[in-house]
Amino acid sequence: LGDKGLSVREIGNIRKPIVWTLHDEWPFRGVHHYEPDPSSSALLRYLEARLTEDKRKHWFASGHRFYAIAPSVWMKSQLLGSSIGSSATVEVIPYPLDTNFWSPGPIPASRANLAVDPHLFAVLFVGDTRDPRKGFSKLCAAVWAHNREQTEGEDTKIIQLLVAGKHQPPHHGQHRHLHYLGNMDSVN
Repeated sequence: LGDKGLSVREIGNIRKPIVWTLHDEWPFRGVHHYEPDPSSSALLRYLEARLTEDKRKHWFASGHRFYAIAPSVWMKSQLLGSSIGSSATVEVIPYPLDTNFWSPGPIPASRANLAVDPHLFAVLFVGDTRDPRKGFSKLCAAVWAHNREQTEGEDTKIIQLLVAGKHQPPHHGQHRHLHYLGNMDSVN
């Protein structure tokens, strides 16, 4: 497609099999790339329904050969559980990972390199802390609630929350057990 786009109808007019990698939910939602907010406006709900029906008509109900590649079992279940993708052919092929770079190293050296307290249990969050779909605020609430219940001297039960991503977490600097590692390309 390059820098051009195709309409839903134009994609439906392609008479060759289509293999589509599902990086988000747009192929089986209406205008949204993820499950829509139920409180969205009447106009947005109308557009969502209209485009969903167009996709059903031009892609799924036309006998078109549409194959989906899902990078996770979760994304596959989202497609198969959607109103228009329940009969889609879908395979799970995880995103590739360079295991020469992303492989476990010695834990003490890794903790020292990242300035992680060696006596605390560490939980890593990687992603956009500002995106409510990622659940960062819920994770923080659970970690802080857990840590409040611990007594001094039980350091091995205290959780240190490590965060890697583009944006500093909103609570950075307010909690002593929150450690921002920076953007992933800056982590050594």
